[in-house]
Order: sequence, then C-alpha cells, then structure tokens
Amino acid sequence: MADGVPLNLLLEPGEYRVEWQLPTQTGGTETLQGDLELVADRPPRGNAFGDVPVKWETAGAGGVASFPQIYEVSTVVGRLLNGFTVVLIGAVIEIWMSERAVDGAH
Repeated sequence: MADGVPLNLLLEPGEYRVEWQLPTQTGGTETLQGDLELVADRPPRGNAFGDVPVKWETAGAGGVASFPQIYEVSTVVGRLLNGFTVVLIGAVIEIWMSERAVDGAH
C-alpha cells in the first residue's frame, strides 16, 4: 500500500450475522449460525450457536464432557448474509457449553 492512500473497508466495525463452517476436533466441519464481531484495533471474533462440535468423553444421552474445550485451527470460514465470505486465520475455538462456541483470529 502506498503512503497516504487510505484503506478501503468492505465492512464497517460492527456485528454481522454469519453461517460458520466450524472445524471439529476430529477433522470434520459443522455448519452453525452465529455472528462476526469487528472492532477497531482488535482481531475479528465470531460466535457460533447450536449443536457445537463438543468432544464427548462418554457417548449417549447421558454423555459427559469437560469444559472449556479449546483448540486451534488454521482457518474458520463463514458466509455473511450479504454474501461475503470471511476467513479467520489462525483461529482459536473455545467451547464453553454444548450450545455455544467462540472463535477468534490471532
């Protein structure tokens, strides 16, 4: 970028609805609804809601899992309602309960 040329933003800071392709801890992906939070001078942060990819220690209706579950992935891809694609690079996924995950880029 040349000195004095301003950055042309495609999205203003704010919160946007997004459909995430959330990587699982076993190598698959889950499609989840959520949002993307863009704040000046901070890495982007996403939230995913629904049946998040929890790693259960025991299976079945009485399954047991420990929280938080935190893991790193190379990318998390999402599609905004306006059709834009967003990619979080070097993301850390934090699952704090079986219905919600937080992902943020480094």
